[in-house]
Amino acid sequence: MWTKFIRSFLIMMVIASVVMPSSKAVGAEPIDIDVKTIINDMTLEEKVGQLFIVHVYGQTPTDPVYEQINMNNNRGGKNIKEVIENYHIGGIIYFNWTDNIGTPLDATQVNALSNGIQEISVENGGIPLFVSTDQEGGTVARVTHPATELPGNMAVGATRAIEYAHQSAEILGKELHALGINMNFAPTLDVNVNPANPVIGIRSFSEDPELVTDLGVAQIQGYQDQQVMATAKHFPGHGDTDVDSHYGLPIIEKDLETLFEEDIAPFKEAISAGVDAIMPAHIVVPALDDSGLPATLSKPILTDLLRDELGFTGSS
Repeated sequence: MWTKFIRSFLIMMVIASVVMPSSKAVGAEPIDIDVKTIINDMTLEEKVGQLFIVHVYGQTPTDPVYEQINMNNNRGGKNIKEVIENYHIGGIIYFNWTDNIGTPLDATQVNALSNGIQEISVENGGIPLFVSTDQEGGTVARVTHPATELPGNMAVGATRAIEYAHQSAEILGKELHALGINMNFAPTLDVNVNPANPVIGIRSFSEDPELVTDLGVAQIQGYQDQQVMATAKHFPGHGDTDVDSHYGLPIIEKDLETLFEEDIAPFKEAISAGVDAIMPAHIVVPALDDSGLPATLSKPILTDLLRDELGFTGSS
């Protein structure tokens, strides 16, 4: 749970300079607001809230929520509307287990939820929210039948076809946009060189950095062509681990030359291609930061390398 909290916080830190795309679902009127003016008028508490993308429960903004406090004591939790109003959050991430997206998918429900969320945020003087999910295709897909169910990255990589990578992202992006989801935590740009990798594996296009780069950039363009923010993950590269960072803390023992040639290369090209967001990995990389801190908490990795050396500033 703590790892998920830190990761959510740092995703927002990395993309803090990103300009919000259209936040309304298909068929809704666009929101015309001056984001910079709103930010200048925010309190410190409101600005802190903008750093967070959080999960919320329910299929509508006002669904009742109950939080398990201990084995014998339940109390009412805050519904989506209350979370937005109380904490001034910057975004929401949809999951199936939070009941935001059902299986099978009810597109009308998700579209209405997305529009309701944006209306509540704007009515409370806020900025339209990042409405996000993980829709990689394959084993990581929150939006399922009757939406298009596409194969994951390994299958796309096996085709070695840039046009198929672009088309798959266009299809996924178009369907996400129709649901009011304006940010996707995809594509995965990890170069999976370790066959014992328990968390990336078939989510990677290839063990070849050049192929990962070509197909990853194509997917980034496909998503962003559909007005959905793409997120390159997991920087600086989660492909050479035998530990799942959801449950442990992998240590990547590589020299700088290998890191830049093998793991960082796809991210460098993604930045050049204008990727909107980058998700850091919860991994320790001593060659980049010898403090023992994971990339998610590392100034040498997130600021000195990602922002200053590689030039990532978000979209403009």
